Amino acid sequence: MKKENLFKRFYTKLVDLGGVLRKSDTQGKIKILLDLLFLAVVTCLLKIPFILIRDLGDNAIETFISEEHVFGLWGLVIEILYVICAVFFFIKTFIKWFDKLDSNKN
Repeated sequence: MKKENLFKRFYTKLVDLGGVLRKSDTQGKIKILLDLLFLAVVTCLLKIPFILIRDLGDNAIETFISEEHVFGLWGLVIEILYVICAVFFFIKTFIKWFDKLDSNKN
């Protein structure tokens, strides 16, 4: 089997989720949507360590450098790292969750 691109697998699973939602009863739909909401909340909670790291970096920069643009650049780097980590976490977790959901439906 050829290894698929992570984003392509995510898109395929997302499309398949639409089919699963169509076939599910109301209680099944509610459970799936609550699971997705929970995953989104956990992904948002991943930001907390990044905020702590950004604040530690701000304090270190303030101690050694008094340039304002360095604070902005540091914050931008941390935000970009968070977005990359959050997207990959969400996609990988969604794929694992959907594989388990798909195997339970069959």
